[in-house]
Amino acid sequence: MPRLRPILLLLLFLLCAPALAAAQKSDTLQRAQDFLKRLREHRLELDGDQFRELKLIVSDLRLLWAVDSTRERDVACALLDFVGLTIGNADLPSLEDDSGPALELRELCAEALRAHQDADFERFLARELLASGRTQPLLRRRAALWLVAPKPNPGLLLALLGCVRDPDPALRDLALESLCGYQDKGVNSLFLSLIEQPEAASGLPRAAELAERHFTRLPPQPLGPLGERLRALVEPGLRSQDWRAVSRAIAFSHPLEHAAIVPVLIDALEVWKKRAEAGLQALRVEHELVRALEDRAGRSYGFDVARWREWWSAVQRGEVAPPRTDNGADGRTRAGFFTLRPWTDRVVFVLDRSGSMSEGFGPTSPGGERRSRWDVAVGQLLRFAAELPAGARFDVVVFHDFAEIWKDDLVRADAESLRAAKLWLDQKPRGSTQLRAGVERVFGIAENRTLDLSRIDADTVIVLCDGATNEGPGWVPGFLSRVNARTRVLFDTVQIGAEGDGALERLAKGSGGEFVHIDG
Repeated sequence: MPRLRPILLLLLFLLCAPALAAAQKSDTLQRAQDFLKRLREHRLELDGDQFRELKLIVSDLRLLWAVDSTRERDVACALLDFVGLTIGNADLPSLEDDSGPALELRELCAEALRAHQDADFERFLARELLASGRTQPLLRRRAALWLVAPKPNPGLLLALLGCVRDPDPALRDLALESLCGYQDKGVNSLFLSLIEQPEAASGLPRAAELAERHFTRLPPQPLGPLGERLRALVEPGLRSQDWRAVSRAIAFSHPLEHAAIVPVLIDALEVWKKRAEAGLQALRVEHELVRALEDRAGRSYGFDVARWREWWSAVQRGEVAPPRTDNGADGRTRAGFFTLRPWTDRVVFVLDRSGSMSEGFGPTSPGGERRSRWDVAVGQLLRFAAELPAGARFDVVVFHDFAEIWKDDLVRADAESLRAAKLWLDQKPRGSTQLRAGVERVFGIAENRTLDLSRIDADTVIVLCDGATNEGPGWVPGFLSRVNARTRVLFDTVQIGAEGDGALERLAKGSGGEFVHIDG
């Protein structure tokens, strides 16, 4: 009889194990649902012990998915629901403002979801979540869109196109952003219609920005009737006297075939070169036109219109284009600010005047002294402005505990203005590092949060900062999407020292500008 007890216990365990396992699985999902309910009802804050408990739940969900494929859909939905709560009504750029528990939770859940993001899982997302309309929770669908947004996936295309027409504005915006870069006739037609017919973009506030992003990602290619429609939009823009219209048209011209657009680009370069010779704003647009031609030709003739025409004639004759024999310069020099050499003749400087800018910079003088970071920055600014081409204009903003602007309008970079700027910049560094206030002051939005393009003449903003900012870098993507998509300003940024927080890199990268790091 004693020998039977272990056998009976073993049999009892084997009989009960499935039920125990099922109970454990059910308990994991139930815990997740209970936690989601408390979060939705705002009865729980994501901090301390509660957040540690939530991370354990996410870990258990991930384990459950790995050991029981029959529950993968339930687990995926729970993870997506957590992601959805961290997204809310936000668009993709503003999500980068997140920090702390919300960001950590979203990334933990995303890591668990992406570990299983195969073709079968994406079919589930497309058919059962994205295409299901109101039969699925809205935040879950937003989370699914956020998950698939980083890269095009043909299997999700129809579902994404359907989501662009969804009643929910946040979902529409997420879907449109997810479609950027798809090599598909239907997607091209969608984005083109949003540019051609502003009423079609109703409810899609970022339509123009995302359409431009889409077309700049496409290589030159035959587009058939769509190409003719796109060309009909691009050509008037390239012939415009408005630098923003020309810059935008250059971006949209990217997928057009060479024969359709190269001659127009060369003609535009000739027009803007003459503007430069007349002392008018031109350098930024000239550079963008040359860069567009260089990308197509695989060579550079700089601002030399005659050589570009010669090359294109050789291409049309079927001959080998003449080899590049110089560095593409046209004899003009460019002003430099530290190691930056921006292509601009309309520029605003945004300088850090916080207390840390009083620190020494560079080598010690024979007298045993070092110039401060602030003095060096002011010297670089004045030298840069003095070397700008004839007719160039500039302004200056400084930031510390708040932002101050010198003139509020661009002024000619002549000797009188440089003397006045030098006097105004004779200030002592002090206070904190309100970079965002300095950048927003350039656009006049610090007080009333409105944007008047007619008052923004600058095409380039040069920002210098030497430390971690008060706000951190999270505000930059949303700012670039909200403001810079309309102004088209390039941010070239300089970080002095090793205390940066990433804001300068984001400003430069997000606007197409250049970032440099200077030791000191």
